[in-house]
Amino acid sequence: MYCRFITTVALATAISLPTHAVYPERAVEFIVPFPAGGTLDIVARKFGEAVTEAIGQPVVVVNRDGGSGIVGVQSVANASADGHTIAFTPNGPLTVQPSLRKTAFSLASFRPICQVFTYSIVLAVAENSPILTLKDFIAKAKGGNVNYAFGGVGTAPQFAALQLSQVAGVKLLGVPYRGDPPGALALRSGDVQSAILTVEIARQQKFRILAVFAEQRIAALPNVPTAREQGYDVIASTMAGLVGPAKMADDAAKMLEAACDKATRSVKFAAGMKQIEQTVAYLPASAFSAVLASDAESKRKLIESSGIRTEQ
Repeated sequence: MYCRFITTVALATAISLPTHAVYPERAVEFIVPFPAGGTLDIVARKFGEAVTEAIGQPVVVVNRDGGSGIVGVQSVANASADGHTIAFTPNGPLTVQPSLRKTAFSLASFRPICQVFTYSIVLAVAENSPILTLKDFIAKAKGGNVNYAFGGVGTAPQFAALQLSQVAGVKLLGVPYRGDPPGALALRSGDVQSAILTVEIARQQKFRILAVFAEQRIAALPNVPTAREQGYDVIASTMAGLVGPAKMADDAAKMLEAACDKATRSVKFAAGMKQIEQTVAYLPASAFSAVLASDAESKRKLIESSGIRTEQ
């Protein structure tokens, strides 16, 4: 009788104890805060496949664009702490937008998980454009306003143009679009005279690329000089990776960070990145956090000195 009582109590206790689910319990959403079809979206999908293999649960990429990335990252800042909704985002929405306009979040609203890749941006014109070089472009700008398409207010392309206008002493009229694909379409249709785009999109559209805004020439465009080589010291690149909400659970964040490390070393992911000529640049959470903090401070100073802050 006594033994039976003990067994019954033990069984009841075991049943009543809460079980701690192992992350992830279900599919993980990667929120991409820009439209489908751009470089960020393409890499997110390739990376999602690699992370799926690492965590044993599917990764679903969801494009939630708007407000130069604000809409998508805001949804992640407000997401559950369980780690099933994560942003795959460039630095801009996190490090630029809070200084550029009123937002309901700051960099502190997010928990950096890992940096995945970096990519360069270029200045491009249509293939039949009379503008043949960057010097031609600057000369035309000095003769009157020259417009350019870019993928949203506060994005890396806009800052590249801002730097170029300051260095060259010209006025450039920016026309914002909701990401690179619509900006490229505007250039192809003749709605704008030029565009600042990612390498992948500019090459896909077979545009004439006048300059790369990088420290040195890139492998994908060995014959295209940097802006610096042409006398204009403008460097603008973008880093992108995973961030979760600031309140994200430690076990979920650490599991995803480990999955990032494994995924970025995946042979399949490396091959996919090589195919689209993008550079894998993994950083763990601590290093990625430091990079984002540094970028936020440098962009804040640039925004204050340029007077481009908006109250939108």
